[in-house]
This record gives sequence, C-alpha cells and structure tokens, in this order.
Amino acid sequence: MRITIVAGCCALTAVCLATTFAQAQEPASGEFSFDPIEVDSSNVPGARCYLGSRYIVVERERRRSLGSDFFVRPRESSRCEADSLPGDYVLRDEWAAYFSGLHGDVLFIDSGTGPDIRYLILVDVAARRRLTELSYVDLAPGPDSLSVGVWVGFELEEPAPGCPAPVGGLLPGIDSLFFLDVRSGQTRSTGRTRCAQRQ
Repeated sequence: MRITIVAGCCALTAVCLATTFAQAQEPASGEFSFDPIEVDSSNVPGARCYLGSRYIVVERERRRSLGSDFFVRPRESSRCEADSLPGDYVLRDEWAAYFSGLHGDVLFIDSGTGPDIRYLILVDVAARRRLTELSYVDLAPGPDSLSVGVWVGFELEEPAPGCPAPVGGLLPGIDSLFFLDVRSGQTRSTGRTRCAQRQ
C-alpha cells in the first residue's frame, strides 16, 4: 500500500510525532514546509519506506527496543529494502528515534520516549553529517521557508514571574522560542517565552 503525504496544516507537536510515527507534517502556518512524501510499507515488514523527491528513507523498527534504524539512499534507486545497500547512508538508533520528514537535503528525526521534552535531530544527508540535536517541546511557524520555530523547555525551581504555580505534582517551567535554520542547524533566540509545567 502506498500513501502520498503532502504538506498539510496540522501543527507538528511532540504528541503528533510520538503517536503517528512522525508522518511528515508541518507547522500550522508560515512558509516552511516538509517535502511531499510517499509512504510504502507493503513490501517491507517491520519497516516503512519514505520516498521523497531526492531521497528514499527506510525506517526499520528495532526488535527489542524503541526507535528505528535508518537507511538513506538516492531516490533514483527506487529500492525500499529494509537492509543496508551499497552506498547507503546508515543511521543507527541512539535513543527512540523516528522519521519526521525531509526538507531538501535535510532529514528530520524525532527522538524520545515521552511527550514532555523530546529531541529534534537534523541530518545533512548530502554531507552525511549531523547538523544539530536539540531538546524541544513543540514546533511553531518560522519567519521564512528555511527556518522553523522551536519551543525549548526548561525546568525552574520556582514559577517564573507572572506564571501560575503548577498543580498535580508538576514542576514549574518555562518555554523559550528559538528559530532554527534548517540549512546550518544554527538557532537564534526570539526573546519570546511562555509559562509551562514539567512532569
């Protein structure tokens, strides 16, 4: 069965990533968007094959732990085998990693086991190197087509000024918004914050 995923309007959140195997989605507005992806899981038991315009990413689930290994190959190969082929760029799971999307040469991977704070990993497939890895609690629209907003969560000893005290055994926290350049992996602070509570 092959499914085509195109840029939609669903907000890309940690819960969305964790519960839907990170099928390529995008921030609610703004100019940034993931590349359209076709998903083929018919002939790859225990794996999903994501076909983008430039690359094929095969996400093979780990058998005895959470997360996946990734085999990235040129789109021209048209091969969805869930094993390494000559020339593949292989990324082994480090900690509950899942496919999020492709944007040009950049592979987005979501990592984590809970909904509170997760990790966003950006990999430059053409250069075969990791651009960045940062913790985040939510994604938001960026200012242009090459940037995405990343809310980074922090735990505090006391509630921030103007923030309510946490309830139900939660801890005080605050989220800060950064803009992430998907070409370089560099972030810059926007100076925006919001009240938060941590588990």
